[in-house]
Amino acid sequence: MEQREIILRQQLGKHGYKLKGANERFFVKGTYTGKVASPLDDKKQPVYMTLDEVEKWLNDRINEEKQKEQLWKDKLNKYKSILKYPQYAEWCKDVVFDTLKEYKAVINENIDFIKAEVFNSESELYAFVGYNVENILDELQIHKYDMSILEEIRLAFSETYYKKYEELNADILEKEVDDGEFILQDLVGDGELTENDLLEIAFNDIGVDGLKKYILNVED
Repeated sequence: MEQREIILRQQLGKHGYKLKGANERFFVKGTYTGKVASPLDDKKQPVYMTLDEVEKWLNDRINEEKQKEQLWKDKLNKYKSILKYPQYAEWCKDVVFDTLKEYKAVINENIDFIKAEVFNSESELYAFVGYNVENILDELQIHKYDMSILEEIRLAFSETYYKKYEELNADILEKEVDDGEFILQDLVGDGELTENDLLEIAFNDIGVDGLKKYILNVED
């Protein structure tokens, strides 16, 4: 195998293709789809190419991809200043409280431990971390799912945030039928305040005392 063929095979691999054939009779297949990627003849069989033709074919694909990438960047830039993002409001704290309410039974089952250790700033639970809302919620374990209530809150918050984000930008989803969802996904983190920022503000607003009062009142 000549050096040029080796290099060309490597280049094709980087772009998701593989070279098939030998002795100046080559065609290209997609790595992921397994389909023939080189031009097809009327019988749907691969048209064999020389290395020169394969190289030209690859360069054409690379240029096409660059053009697509630039068009996508231009489209994202167009919408960056237009997109609306959810702002901080009561819904942020509601997500926290609603999730806690959902796991009322779990909290009640462990209420003695929660009173003695979780809401105890001197507990060994906080030997290496701060005694704050986030870390307290992380100590409330849902053993059935091997995760903490903090993780559940983050998931619920992310879902609620994105739903509101879609509602705020419904006009773009309607206008960009094919690309709207992808535009929103690519730019979801570009707001002045991200979903993580809003959740952190909610934790600060609730505070340790507010969380303690709510959780201990959850008990029947």
